Amino acid sequence: MAVDATLEGTGCTRNGVLMQLGGSEDFSLAYANLRTTCRSTIEPCSQAEDLEATFPDIVNCGQNTIKQSIIGLIPDECTRGFDTEAVALAPDEYTVWKDGNEATSDARDYWMDTCESAITPCITDFAA
Repeated sequence: MAVDATLEGTGCTRNGVLMQLGGSEDFSLAYANLRTTCRSTIEPCSQAEDLEATFPDIVNCGQNTIKQSIIGLIPDECTRGFDTEAVALAPDEYTVWKDGNEATSDARDYWMDTCESAITPCITDFAA
């Protein structure tokens, strides 16, 4: 099965990779290779610049607020959920939305940090 056919309309998820690999004996190497291929070929349904443009005026940079911003950008014809779209929008080294594994880079953290650096505070003078 071609990698492109497997990835079309999906994200670079563990389940997608497992379906592609079947019962491979060298799962770790095959998984790493396929994930690298996936991240280099997957096309997001929306644009990272459009997400970043929401950050200066966003209410807060919490994961649920960013999740809602991503959902609002996904076109109806796109079959991805927010989590796989968030990964597709992030730089290639971000391979999951959030998994708690120190060995992987979470797109959630990337987008929260990017938001924090762009958000505009409502109050600029704290002196009373």
